[in-house]
Amino acid sequence: MDITAETESRYGSALDICIELLGKNRLGSTLLPEDVQQLRVDLIEDRATSTANHYLATLSGFLGWCESNGYCRTGLAAACVRFQMSAREPDPLTQAEFAKLIADGCLHPADSASITLAVYTGLRPGELCGLAKEDVDLDANIIHVRRAVTSSGQFKPPKTGRARIVFLFPPAREAVITLLALQAEAAALTVTVYLNRHETRQDTVTPLLSPTTQARKTKVNAWFVPTAWNTKWGNIQRRAKTRPRRPYQTRHTYACWCLTARGNLAFISKQMGHKDFTMLVQVYAKWMDDESPNELEHIWFGMQNTAQIAPILPHINLESALTT
Repeated sequence: MDITAETESRYGSALDICIELLGKNRLGSTLLPEDVQQLRVDLIEDRATSTANHYLATLSGFLGWCESNGYCRTGLAAACVRFQMSAREPDPLTQAEFAKLIADGCLHPADSASITLAVYTGLRPGELCGLAKEDVDLDANIIHVRRAVTSSGQFKPPKTGRARIVFLFPPAREAVITLLALQAEAAALTVTVYLNRHETRQDTVTPLLSPTTQARKTKVNAWFVPTAWNTKWGNIQRRAKTRPRRPYQTRHTYACWCLTARGNLAFISKQMGHKDFTMLVQVYAKWMDDESPNELEHIWFGMQNTAQIAPILPHINLESALTT
């Protein structure tokens, strides 16, 4: 009861494939750990490691339930050992590549604005597709990330389950202004955001990025879904003749550019929607220049400023300070 219908569908597909390989006419009570080990061999033969691990994780949960209810022998869930994955390093855009994408790859102002917004906010593709005009607060120079779009077109909360605020760099602000102008005549729509299986909320919002802006067909979706965004991103890269990357690399680009500029880790992590900055350190360590020859000077400068302020602090009259 704690998962959405879409997650259940993904689990069902994974179990169908595992059961087909194990033998769908077999009794669960006859399964042995060696059957699961053979399944691992069959799964990895012609599938990506991440896909095989998803299937194994799903099967492990199912077999654990079967074990706890006495439908099969114990040890089967433990045999669903996931495959070790080599860490994929981020592959961020260079400034030159980004400029080429904008100049040569984008045919419409909406495309250049969307790519700019993706790179300068670090939003996940689903979050980018789920942005609405009502999420923008130009007076405060922020956007609210309140929903994401799944590959099937459903709306859900951001990955961590919590909304967040993203401050806008000047290029991102200009991109938002362009998108708002392009969607000036668009009507608000009521969408259902699936919080979990038994809870939803209704958002009446206007898409900020919409296929209708450039549509030639009369019937098109009002919102981008990640698969459609992937296609658009691929076409932009092809026209720009840049090295192909996944759309998620725009998020990596944001992180790497911020870290290269020696941005505050806690701030960057919060902007990206991480629970803490542990992931930031683990994933982007290469872009954190922790042995910069300028770092000692930077720290010493901060120490001297602190030393100048510190002797003054004990002599401040607390009551007058609070009054002020």
